[in-house]
Amino acid sequence: MAITKCFPCLLISSFLAVIFLGCSESDPPNPLTAPVNQTEAIDPNSPPAATTPNFPVNPGPPASIAIGELSEAMPGLPDPSATLKCAVNIRVRDAEGNFVAPGTEVVVYIIPDSIASALPFTIYTDLWGIAEASIYYNSWGTYSLIDITAQCQTPAGIIQAVKEDAVLPLYGGTLDVNTVPSSWYFGSISSVSVTRIQATLTDDLLCPISNALIHFDNSLGLFFCTDSAEAAGTLVNNWNLSGNWVDQTLTVNGTATLFMRAEVFTNYSVNPPYPGIFPDSTVVVVIGEITSNVVGEDIISDPVNVTLRRIL
Repeated sequence: MAITKCFPCLLISSFLAVIFLGCSESDPPNPLTAPVNQTEAIDPNSPPAATTPNFPVNPGPPASIAIGELSEAMPGLPDPSATLKCAVNIRVRDAEGNFVAPGTEVVVYIIPDSIASALPFTIYTDLWGIAEASIYYNSWGTYSLIDITAQCQTPAGIIQAVKEDAVLPLYGGTLDVNTVPSSWYFGSISSVSVTRIQATLTDDLLCPISNALIHFDNSLGLFFCTDSAEAAGTLVNNWNLSGNWVDQTLTVNGTATLFMRAEVFTNYSVNPPYPGIFPDSTVVVVIGEITSNVVGEDIISDPVNVTLRRIL
């Protein structure tokens, strides 16, 4: 005989099935009751892995402080005393490695405070034990080194962490390069040309940036020197091995300058021999491409050409 079920019974059976499926072993545990991973290494700047933090009901007092890396630079508003700012995350844990209670006080100091400052000085942790500090500075302070100190009060006294030699980041950035002269005519086979190569770095506020390391390159394989007189001088044995040849230098008031030496034929009096620019006797014009870039940044200048001519 066929067995039929009433409609209410079907609803109850479906409801029980849903409850059973919802309690599958594959479901993640409740983050509020799951055990805390004491060995997990989390970068202070990393975003939370879950929407609900995993911490005990009563975390202990601060026991350790970790200071993360500086963020990218951004406009410094609303602070009227500084045009730029960056952020740094500071994570605080208790002795068991748990996040401290939300609202734990962290005091931040910057040295030297003549270059940058943390405002406000006192910040507070969130649910993940992270307190975000804002560091304010001006364009002229870009690439300066600062020390960041973070302190917390505990029943046993003050604990602190120090991040030394943090570099204040560049805000955007544009690099232009120019050459003087842009062309040269060799009147004799023994003449030497010296071209000044100058790179200018500004940030996105159009302010010149000092202390940036600029690397120079040219497509002719010619050598650069920091001194124009040395670049134009007579090469002596091992002259280019004594540290006179360089391909990078720091910006001063936004500019970095090197001098490029060129001569017609290879000079074999030095070791290794200095490269000549006209190895083929039929070539009378050579065009070299000059480029520069900011070391450690994704900032490259547009190429600039230098034209070199010689007599036959």
